[in-house]
Amino acid sequence: MGPIQPPTQEPVQSSPEINVPQSKPNYLIVIIFLVLGIILLTSIIF
Repeated sequence: MGPIQPPTQEPVQSSPEINVPQSKPNYLIVIIFLVLGIILLTSIIF
C-alpha cells in the first residue's frame, strides 16, 4: 500500500492552455487563431 498521491492539478493562474505541454493540438489552435487574427487585421487595414 503506497502513499496516496494527490491529483496533479496546478492552480490556474493566467490560462490553463499554457501549462499543457502534453496535448499538441493546442499548438494547432494557437496557429489557427494567429492566422485568423492576421487575416482580420489585413482585412481591416486594407
